[in-house]
Amino acid sequence: MATTNAPTPLSNTPVGGGTLVFPGDLLSYVSTPTTGTGSSVAVASGSGYTNSQGGYYSQFAFSPANTVIGAGNFTGAGSSAGFPSFNNNSGNIYLPLPTKINDISLHLWQDASAIDFVPILQSQGVSTIFGFNQQALNPWAYITYKQPLMREFTMQWILASNSPAESQTLTQIVNVFKIAALPDYTNSGATLSYPYIVNCRLNPNAFLFDLKPLCLISVEIDYSGSGHGVSFFNDGSPTIISFTIHMKEIQIITRSDVVARGGTFASGMKSVTT
Repeated sequence: MATTNAPTPLSNTPVGGGTLVFPGDLLSYVSTPTTGTGSSVAVASGSGYTNSQGGYYSQFAFSPANTVIGAGNFTGAGSSAGFPSFNNNSGNIYLPLPTKINDISLHLWQDASAIDFVPILQSQGVSTIFGFNQQALNPWAYITYKQPLMREFTMQWILASNSPAESQTLTQIVNVFKIAALPDYTNSGATLSYPYIVNCRLNPNAFLFDLKPLCLISVEIDYSGSGHGVSFFNDGSPTIISFTIHMKEIQIITRSDVVARGGTFASGMKSVTT
């Protein structure tokens, strides 16, 4: 019987570079890629983490906003423009997969009508346009595509620590997200710097979806995450919390991005070169 959403075996090899993992046995770290047998394992190599028979986790990295805000690093059709590569493991955060994972695409279509242009014509001196009484005017309505909307994602975890040490690691992880979501004073307090941008990857990735860089809209920590009030270890660290983040992509996702992941088109749909 296949094991799903299972933490991978506990690592005996410490990971440097400030990497934070919760829970501590979420990933199995090795120096070179190997093929796992039995339960799911995640493999770490020098070029980045890869999956071998699974590896169920969410991965986060942070970058200064000034490197990605603006034109969105667009590089042309079929290029999967802007998706982070996660080539550097240092400073990454690893959490279990969130309790809910939705991939939602939103688009703005706008109703329009010939009647909308009446004020414009009147402003040009056309005073009498329609002279019908007790009749409904044909609106000559139509609809126009305006733009795709930035995708938004809410991710939530109920995280229970097995020990004070693990709870302290969890506190560090939470603080990283809180710090990344906040601005700071610049120019002697006259201006505020941008918060950090979040790069997120869900694993196993092949059957889920890619996320472009995101901004943090909200970070919420509920210390009564068990639903039965707050509880603490002897050192005062919390035993269980509910952790929720709300994020919004800063770049649009296009047809080419889906094609790059192996998307296909039905008969009559224009093909995209990748």
